[in-house]
Amino acid sequence: MYNVSENFKRAIKSQNRKSSIYGTLTTTSGTEYPLNDSNFIKDSLYITNQIVNNSKLCFGAVYAGECGLVINSDIDRYSLFGATIVLNFLLELEDGTEESLPLGVFNVDTPERIGSKIKLTAVDNMSKFDVAVNEDVNGTWYELVSYIANKCGVELAQTQAELEALHVNATNQTYTIQQDKIDTYRDALSYLCMVICSNATIDNTGKLKVLQYATSACDSNDRATRLNNCKFSDYTTRYAGVNARFIANENYAPYEASNPDIKGLTLDLGDIPIVGGTVESKHDTVKAIMETLTQIAYVPATLYTSSNPAYELGDMITCENVNNTSHSVNIYVMKYEYNYRKKETINCYGDNPLLQNIKDKNDKQYSSMESQISSKDMVIVNATNVSDITIKQELKNIVSLNFSVNTDCRPICIFTVPFNIDVDGYVEFSLYNGLVALENATYKGYYEKGEHFATFMYLDDMKKDERRNLRVLVKCYADVTSATRVQDARIRTLENALISGSTSTESVDTTEPIVTIKALQVKAIAYTQGINGKGEWDGTLEFKDKFGADIPLISDMSVITFGDNLSVNTQIPASSNIAEMFGEIALNGSISVIGFTDSIYIGEIINNYILDVSDGEYDSKYVTADGAYMLKTDYKYSSTEQTIDSGKMCSVSIDYTGLTVESVVVE
Repeated sequence: MYNVSENFKRAIKSQNRKSSIYGTLTTTSGTEYPLNDSNFIKDSLYITNQIVNNSKLCFGAVYAGECGLVINSDIDRYSLFGATIVLNFLLELEDGTEESLPLGVFNVDTPERIGSKIKLTAVDNMSKFDVAVNEDVNGTWYELVSYIANKCGVELAQTQAELEALHVNATNQTYTIQQDKIDTYRDALSYLCMVICSNATIDNTGKLKVLQYATSACDSNDRATRLNNCKFSDYTTRYAGVNARFIANENYAPYEASNPDIKGLTLDLGDIPIVGGTVESKHDTVKAIMETLTQIAYVPATLYTSSNPAYELGDMITCENVNNTSHSVNIYVMKYEYNYRKKETINCYGDNPLLQNIKDKNDKQYSSMESQISSKDMVIVNATNVSDITIKQELKNIVSLNFSVNTDCRPICIFTVPFNIDVDGYVEFSLYNGLVALENATYKGYYEKGEHFATFMYLDDMKKDERRNLRVLVKCYADVTSATRVQDARIRTLENALISGSTSTESVDTTEPIVTIKALQVKAIAYTQGINGKGEWDGTLEFKDKFGADIPLISDMSVITFGDNLSVNTQIPASSNIAEMFGEIALNGSISVIGFTDSIYIGEIINNYILDVSDGEYDSKYVTADGAYMLKTDYKYSSTEQTIDSGKMCSVSIDYTGLTVESVVVE
């Protein structure tokens, strides 16, 4: 919990509290605009963040906090790209004095004008860690965290002594960041947090903070400060063990540690590639994680309460008189959505230890994977999304994974999808092989507004010389019966009754959700023995139709469904008789002609592809020249001017994904 006074804690729970928000909006050019209650649109300001993956406790969460608000302003919205938002909360105490606390520092990602208003969506400095790892680095835990923070231009919120005191694994060994095993410094930060049972976040002042789950409650919450429809589980989540994998030159087998005296769950940390050393030291690392993990016990819950900006991720809150009893439980702030002058939603997730022996489909697939994979002959193929993706109610492809096999095998296919959903709703992931939906390969979940992380797997059976074109298609849609939307409608009805005396009932919000996925965030991987990993072309060509967004219509003319045809022919070369003619050979004296041989090799294969390009536009990698359809070989990229203190600097970004670069010419 942010360091506030006891007077603040009492005043924030008062039904008659008086508060305000102030701050600044600063453009990249340095122009500063004040922010306060007078230019906020009512109920528009929210801040959300989390330290949990897939609705389960985890270590190594590195989520970016998000802030959104709507202001009345005639500012040019284009000047607000990359602008910085700094917000502060001011509360009047019982004695008439005021106490403030920072709400956060955010970087505007999406400014959108709506009439006389501007809608701003911004993220905190965690996004600055999305930088590709470009060198191998070895060092102590603190040295690597400090190195990453300096590399990405973010200040640490804690001293070296404070960070090293978090866990024994922060001081008992060294770790290695390898560019061939870790994609970004955000990923590296996640692994560093895993080994010390922590998560990383950006604090209220814009600094990087490494935090652990609290061991004692920072505040209490009773029925008087809770809103309706809060949910508390009837079980306590606790852990008895942990396992992790350190892939090097060893089998894909987990290191395990457990406490037999505890009836609890096992936390699977997955792969942690930063850990090296001996087998014994790896066991010691996992054992130290287990000893910390087994001290965590809490009750999963969904808490609706009057907003309290002092709450921080990882805080423990004691909830009193739950479920209309005198019973009290402890919950963690794993995810929150702070809404200024509205309710705050706090989520605390956890599984039931009594169900630990019941495995779902993914758990069974993981067990099968671990029993059959050996790193000595394992081959991996992977793919990601090259651009930002927006998903609505129609199925949309987000990633494709292509591979073939040279033997009978069972490839393991794993897909991870970080995404943001703008309102609550269902997100459905469907796995296709080409154009055919795979059986029992649809994964659906209900998600609250905010950042999420979906992971699912597919265990395949393939015969020699078979190939796969695995595609992940996604759609999202609303659930108007969700508790969140029903509760919001009730709150709006009550607010109207109290403010204006209206007796009308607010209808449930039917807004359809929109899911966004950032470029290079989707991870698709397939691995097992037998995958062709040499990179030869397997004979597959993929073509895409691209049409403009607007089709001009006359009067009430409409566009009916239309299609496109592609004919494919494979021609077997016809046999040909070849004759080689010799002229006369003159012989003198006793000279004779001995036998000689000649040979010819014909290996031509002709593939005819009939392409109708009269309608639409085909993939930009292909061009037409002299009536032929061929790969583009020349690419031109224009530079953009950059902002520097003096002089002039231009930069150019070259995308050579999937290309072989022979030369680069600067003009």
